[in-house]
Amino acid sequence: MKTKPFNIVIEPNFNYSFLIKHCKDPNLFVPLHYHYNYELMAILHGEGTRFIGDNIESFSAGDLVLVGKELPHVWLNHKEYYEGREDLYSEIIVLNFDDQQPGFEFLRLNEFRHIRKMLSLASQGILFYGKTQRVTFSLLRNMVLLKDADRFIALLRLLNFLSRSHEYRLICSSALRQRREEEDNERLSKVYQYINLHFNEDISEEKVAAHIGMNPSSFSRYFKARTYKNFSAFLNEVRISRAASMILENKLPVAEIAYLCGYKTLSNFNRQFKKIMHKTPVEYRQSYYNQIEK
Repeated sequence: MKTKPFNIVIEPNFNYSFLIKHCKDPNLFVPLHYHYNYELMAILHGEGTRFIGDNIESFSAGDLVLVGKELPHVWLNHKEYYEGREDLYSEIIVLNFDDQQPGFEFLRLNEFRHIRKMLSLASQGILFYGKTQRVTFSLLRNMVLLKDADRFIALLRLLNFLSRSHEYRLICSSALRQRREEEDNERLSKVYQYINLHFNEDISEEKVAAHIGMNPSSFSRYFKARTYKNFSAFLNEVRISRAASMILENKLPVAEIAYLCGYKTLSNFNRQFKKIMHKTPVEYRQSYYNQIEK
């Protein structure tokens, strides 16, 4: 099978040695991919599920992630974002830079060892939070407006600031670099998108296999080789990720959230939630509000 994440080539334009973009669109639409540089993704508005390496988690406004080289990743909005609703939109600032780009040789100096260490950790993906996240969002908003040397100096300040922070956690269980050919992306991207849109339905491995034109046994081997999980574990993580997001919104009872996320029984939902989140739904909600009150 050839379908795997594909490489997006990101080349600096004539005027700048790195890229920073402020984008506002109805939804996030880039398929599963990787690239040979680093990416800092800041979510200004919008909600959904992000897939990075072997990790599946919900995201919302305030999400700030540094993705390392060759680490497969995709952010997908909740399915209502793809239904043409005018009241929903996605807004991001994304920064791409390459430490091997001509002009970045200074990062080899001892004074930049903290930045080098951070970039090494980015092979597992880094989620920043707290004051670090809030300050970084402000720095990124300002950097978009800068030009020439001011923009490059702002990049150095940002990298130095992030590298000194202790407000972060690693996302993946291990470094999962994947070199893929561009034509390998379509099949796995279809699987991710299908699960993202239909996770709350009576979805099965057989249905997904048929959707991409594979027989179930071949699909099972293929899917585990590409995602490092079997299909049922992957689907449960997508469902529980969405449920966790809904629980924190505190608008619906847990039993209704379980049903909306594709679970036919509350007992199975509670069991899967505890297995994946290491807390019951009630404990998860309470721990979140305890953190806010600190």
